[in-house]
Amino acid sequence: MKTFISLSIVIVFALITLWLQDAFKETPLVPKTKQKHFPDYFMEDFSVTQLNEQGIPAYVLRAARVQHYSDNNSSEITAPHVEMHDQQGNWSIVAERAVIFGNTDIIHLYDQVKIRREKSAQREELTIDTSYLEIDTQKKIAETDRPAHISTGSMELDSQGMVFDGTRDILKLTSNVRGTHVPPK
Repeated sequence: MKTFISLSIVIVFALITLWLQDAFKETPLVPKTKQKHFPDYFMEDFSVTQLNEQGIPAYVLRAARVQHYSDNNSSEITAPHVEMHDQQGNWSIVAERAVIFGNTDIIHLYDQVKIRREKSAQREELTIDTSYLEIDTQKKIAETDRPAHISTGSMELDSQGMVFDGTRDILKLTSNVRGTHVPPK
């Protein structure tokens, strides 16, 4: 009987201890808040070069500033300038800002996006103006669903959206296409 009473007292003390421990659990003085969108690092006047399998630059990304945010693993780029190189020629793409999410090959360009293909012996200079462009740097595909203005020396086109496949050198205008063509003299 003494063992039962002793055991009962120990169990009661254990339960009281657990209850007190839970009742007086330490609460933080400053409440936990959600992590804010704050840069964990930045670079100014930087350049990144991606090489192809032969060791030749496939594209170069230059910008005035980049800020990386760890809360969503994104990089916000100010005044980006992308130069893409291939056998068909060189392309230059500029915008006011860009965003890269995670460690992907996708670059989202925003605000006054201008694409320029250099003139060559086989092709006229080509410029495309839009407000947004998504570039897949590995597949060399650029696309937008926003209005785009395309111009060469002999034509002017307006389209609601476009897809450019740089590997096959195909420009697809997706909808509401209007344009003018001036024949060479």
